[in-house]
Amino acid sequence: MIFLKIALCAVLLLQPSSTRWKPFSALSKVTLSYDLTRVKKVNNTISVWIKIEPSIDTLEDVRLRFAREYRNAKFINFTHIIQSWEYDCAAKRVRTTGFYYYGGQDVIDSKVFDSAKWEAVIPESSGEILMDILCNKPTDK
Repeated sequence: MIFLKIALCAVLLLQPSSTRWKPFSALSKVTLSYDLTRVKKVNNTISVWIKIEPSIDTLEDVRLRFAREYRNAKFINFTHIIQSWEYDCAAKRVRTTGFYYYGGQDVIDSKVFDSAKWEAVIPESSGEILMDILCNKPTDK
């Protein structure tokens, strides 16, 4: 039984990220994806994790800018950002509740907003694209 649990954990950990992270917006300098395994709906509010990955040709510039801006040399290893977003589907608004800056598998820095303000979803934005996907999608949760 223990072997089965270990094997299952290994399979889950080795799943390609494409089965977990679904791109919803590819801009010229960044790709945004959401975590298919962690979408949570309570009434009209949906919580979701977002992964923001700079393109290869802009990654070095982003690293240097973050290292200067945050005065933290760890940003030289920056690879991506994971954010937690919440959507209020009925009111068509969104808020960001946390930022996690990564260098590979390691968190470089983080910010959590306990009292994040709701904001209107900007028309024709990446946020609106994801809201349309999530708020119009039937869920079992």
